[in-house]
Amino acid sequence: MRLGPKDLAACRKNPLWEAHHGLVDRVVCRKCGALLRICLGNKPGHLWTQHGISVEGYKAKYAGARIFSYQYIADRCGYDAPELMKRDLERHLPSRQLAECRKDPAWEARNSVIDRVVCRKCGAMVRSPMHGKNGHLWSRHDKLSTQIRKYGDV
Repeated sequence: MRLGPKDLAACRKNPLWEAHHGLVDRVVCRKCGALLRICLGNKPGHLWTQHGISVEGYKAKYAGARIFSYQYIADRCGYDAPELMKRDLERHLPSRQLAECRKDPAWEARNSVIDRVVCRKCGAMVRSPMHGKNGHLWSRHDKLSTQIRKYGDV
């Protein structure tokens, strides 16, 4: 099963598409729109066998996109899958706000967000440092300098 072109275009712009659509036991491949039960995975997973790309390459292109379904994570870590989805939705900006935020380096100040910084790549509202070896960008994306070049100093 695959997403149609319109849904796939929307999915590519929204790292939380699965959560917004209540997909607990599926993850969407942002390259082709395939709905997969467990994960996109590395060799010999879907990303490698169907598209010839690594998980790292996929994450670089589709920042914040899921690799594993919520159910897969919940089963392995002892969590409740709907609760994981809810938590993700609470900790990320919706797509429309993220688009506005990416255009405005002072978005947090203009919107009275005082205790967090928004990651311009994935929309996560982060309390911890964005940079450094334990920072969000280091662990989830690329280096801070790349984000500053693309979205401005935040």
